[in-house]
This record gives sequence, C-alpha cells and structure tokens, in this order.
Amino acid sequence: GVDPDAPALGQGDAPPPASASPASGGKVPPKDSSQSLPSLPTAVLNRYPEVDHSDGPFPNGVAVFCFPLGGAQVVKEIRMPTFFEFVSTADNGALLHGYVLTIFEPLAEQAMPASGPSTKPLYAPKCLCLLSYWPFRSQFRTFLTQLYRLSMSAITLPLERIISNFASEVPL
Repeated sequence: GVDPDAPALGQGDAPPPASASPASGGKVPPKDSSQSLPSLPTAVLNRYPEVDHSDGPFPNGVAVFCFPLGGAQVVKEIRMPTFFEFVSTADNGALLHGYVLTIFEPLAEQAMPASGPSTKPLYAPKCLCLLSYWPFRSQFRTFLTQLYRLSMSAITLPLERIISNFASEVPL
C-alpha cells in the first residue's frame, strides 16, 4: 500500500489546448512592454499517487499555490529554473508544505496565441510540485532539482519509477 505520510508529488501545469503539449505556470515575470504575451490557465495534469491517501484527499487548489500570481505567463526567452515553497493548512489542521521547482519548456505550435504562430519560439513555465507534511526544504529542493536534471539526461529508467521509489519506498 501507499504510506499516508509519504509525500505526494504533483505536477502543476496548464491544460494543453487542443492536442498541444502541456504548458504551465509559475512566477509571472515582468511584462514586456513591446508585446503582451498570453497567460495560460493552470491545472494539475499529473500526480503521484494517482489515488487519494486513506487519511485524506489530494488538496484542491494546488495549481493556485504553484502559480500564485495567476496563470502561466508565456515568455520569449527560456529562463533558469526557480524554486519556492508554500505552506497550507490541511483539513485536519496539519501544515502541508509545498515545494515547487518552476522550469520553462518550449510552447507547442498548437498552443501558440490566437494571433498566429511566432517566428521566434515561446516558452511556458511548468511547475514540479512536491507536497509533504514534513518540512524538509533542503532535501525536497535537491530531489526536485535532481529529478529535473534526470529528465534532461539520457536516463533509461522512467521518471515515474524514481518518483514511486522516493514517495513509497524510501523510509523517513
């Protein structure tokens, strides 16, 4: 079974517009005064575990905490990943810690703004979010950073296996 004290890992991103790859939100950068770029809606597209723990449901509003300044702000240049954290109070009064790594990915051509495809690539932020009742900021930041690095490498082990191992099999 799934350990109810194990961290839940959610991936907050914007829902893909008609057949597009996921685009997502994060911290809203300063707006470019020469051209206003769109802000995409946000949602949780993937999570682990996929079913709720026996001691409580997956919290509503995770995407809002991952994108506190609004939707997923599209940008013209790729940016370095950023990390932040939040704390929420669960239904039972326990503090639920959220650790968020915001990365930037190319926006799929199908998801381009209605004004038409751009000649330059656009990038949308995507948030990798880890939820836990444990305040292990440094350790969870390291895990999210390493997970992102692994996703960019030629690793043959599926990332889902790494997340499953971390959330369900690593003892506290």
